[in-house]
Amino acid sequence: MWWVGILIASLCVILVLHMYHVFSDLWAGFYTLRAKRERVWKGNYIKLKDGEQGYIVKVGWRTTQIKGLSDEIIGIPNGKLAQSIVANYHQPVKKAKEPFKFYTRLPLREVTEFKAGNLRELVQCLREVPDSAVYHHTHQFVQEYQYLDHQPPNEFAQWVKEALKDEILGKKLASIDTCEPDSVDGLRHQIIEAIEEHLKGCDELRQASEGRELRFVKSVTFVSPTPYVAHDLRELVEILHKISTDSLYFHIFEAKLDINKEFNDLSTWIKDSLGERKLAVEIARLDPYSYTLEELREAIIQLVESRLQGKNYG
Repeated sequence: MWWVGILIASLCVILVLHMYHVFSDLWAGFYTLRAKRERVWKGNYIKLKDGEQGYIVKVGWRTTQIKGLSDEIIGIPNGKLAQSIVANYHQPVKKAKEPFKFYTRLPLREVTEFKAGNLRELVQCLREVPDSAVYHHTHQFVQEYQYLDHQPPNEFAQWVKEALKDEILGKKLASIDTCEPDSVDGLRHQIIEAIEEHLKGCDELRQASEGRELRFVKSVTFVSPTPYVAHDLRELVEILHKISTDSLYFHIFEAKLDINKEFNDLSTWIKDSLGERKLAVEIARLDPYSYTLEELREAIIQLVESRLQGKNYG
């Protein structure tokens, strides 16, 4: 019967295709096991082309198991593994002198008694309000508007331009680099100097209409620990994928301004506990206001991954 021959031929084709993948995985497994001292090893942190990444927990003849970022176990055929590793952080990594403990924040607002209706009142308020109020109307304000294409640089510039109709001073205040001063108090003095310099050339004192006064609000932040602790750069990459944007914001913005450090928290730890000053400087140089928080997360991860792979960066 002719159909019997076709059936047998079809089954043979299916069997050959199946065995091709089996032998492909077995050969890749043999190659992987034979050369694992040079390519893969239990405990290596790998990243594949399709985005899967994690620590290798078992290398078998047909499959290799990795522990993903959410602690799930992923089985990967060795044929796929041999062709799709784009990053293998197999080199020994230096352990930090002190681990990095991640914290997160809960930001709240509190309205103060300070209110300004003109530039002289604004200067007087700026001299008296706490740092947390200056912070709220500059750093916190920018964070809230970070997803806009044309985000306002700080609330003082916006208020002067819209409530006082002073385009010239509005542009001067907008040109102040919020990140340049080492402290909130330093930023406060830059804003005051710009306003006082502008007042010298003013013939009249513009007054905001009723209801358009600038009411000062201060930021109140509650800080709490997270379960995440990094002991080296590999663990740092893994945890950066997991933490919330509030945690990232705290370590990049608030902690630096709160105690007037040279660098943000991550850069300080990388420099002091790991001795990686170049990487610390590269992360510190990232302009946080040129990114959304998710973009900033990815930029930091890319820098750390480049260092783990021994690539030049900067």
